[in-house]
Amino acid sequence: MDRLQGQNDAQKIVSAEERDQNPRACPLLDEHGCERVIKSILNVPADDVIDDIYWGPVMRISKSTVVELVKSHIDPASAIPEPECMVECIEQGAWNRAFLVRISSEKFILRVPSLGVRGVWNRHKALQLRSSALSMRWIRNNTRIPVPEVLAYDITHKNEIGHPFTLMRHVSGTQICDVWDDDDGSDAEFEAKRLRILDSVAETAAQLQTISFTHSGMLHFDDESATRPRVGLTYHLCEDGVKGDNRLVHETSLTDPIASSHENFCFRLETWWDLQTDDGYDLPEDPDALVLLKGQHEILRLLVDCLPFARAQEGQAVQETFVLAHPDFDWQNIMVDDEGNVTGVIDWDCTRAVSRFLGYAALPLWLGKGYVACLVLSGSVWSSPERFQYYRAFYASAMAKAMHGKGDCAYTHKSILFLALEDALKYPNRTLCFLQKIVHLVLPGTDVMYFLKRIGTEGLVDQDKGLFQELFRCAPGADPRFPI
Repeated sequence: MDRLQGQNDAQKIVSAEERDQNPRACPLLDEHGCERVIKSILNVPADDVIDDIYWGPVMRISKSTVVELVKSHIDPASAIPEPECMVECIEQGAWNRAFLVRISSEKFILRVPSLGVRGVWNRHKALQLRSSALSMRWIRNNTRIPVPEVLAYDITHKNEIGHPFTLMRHVSGTQICDVWDDDDGSDAEFEAKRLRILDSVAETAAQLQTISFTHSGMLHFDDESATRPRVGLTYHLCEDGVKGDNRLVHETSLTDPIASSHENFCFRLETWWDLQTDDGYDLPEDPDALVLLKGQHEILRLLVDCLPFARAQEGQAVQETFVLAHPDFDWQNIMVDDEGNVTGVIDWDCTRAVSRFLGYAALPLWLGKGYVACLVLSGSVWSSPERFQYYRAFYASAMAKAMHGKGDCAYTHKSILFLALEDALKYPNRTLCFLQKIVHLVLPGTDVMYFLKRIGTEGLVDQDKGLFQELFRCAPGADPRFPI
């Protein structure tokens, strides 16, 4: 049985979950839900001071203590001689520092969160780490997805390195982002490898089709041996820090489990309108601006109603179900072998159940780069936009093949539209760009600004509604009618 540091503390976190709804229950939070340690440095502009608060303690962890910790979990008797134990490399992402450790002939990954430093770490972040570690174990045990094996985790500072951590076995392979533009070999071989990657990724993601929940939210495990998690509160790390990047997290937001995707998106639409009109009090003084705003709102409301929610038949109730999705299903988190077959899927932080049309069957994020504003490319892509349209259509067909044309594969090709709509509702400064793309898809050559103003003045007619409804209609495979 694994030696799991801080297991008793983890149980306290789960049993005290009801207190998490009250930020004042956390000693690190003030009455506004803001972490005191962060509020105390709000006026500190120096990058090195900010970096030291978060990354400094983590970066000062010695390699010898890392090796000592890893050995304590895989070789408690210390039978392996020191020369065969070493830290081979260290990589740093947005939230974690990862140590690649070799013990004899085996390799391991020790992930240490930057926010794990004393005075910043709190039970919300601890519960996130625990949920992520146990979610990986549960998915690995209940699907054929090559998830890294979690050997141990610790949500406390009572260990050899003095920080929370997750310890996993290393998975072999190369990140897709490092081979997608690899120009070795002939053009035909290169293209065949890309298509093999897409086929294998679809086959891998489809493994999640057997898992569903009655609510959307983060996975919670009442004990280490739980055969099935429950869905509960989701803890979000704020990405709008003092410096505008994700190194500073000065508040923790909580989201209740969601039972209706439609109600959730309607709430987002109301929030969008409030943000556009200064919380509903001050409408734009420019009449043209108000008409344009109303036109955007009308189309957004139609698109929200067009999303493929579970709908009740006449006289019958329906229970919507939610599915798992990798929280960052992008090319840096998927490992492949030399032939393009998936060998590992990493970085499952903050795994949760989501709406089916945004779940496991959705397009991988790198295929949406350049189409969805929120997706920032982390690598080099030489393909043209038209080529990416082809890859999106190919992946939709690959997912339909993997799922035998049944179930959530119907959402794959249109998932990029659903993700773009979600982004446009969250960030009003991106709404107009999104609507321009949508209008051009159904009405090529249309003067979008004129069209929106007409909608804002006259409202949507049935012909307009039919066009947008058809765009959002879902079926297995690619939809050749729209160049998505």
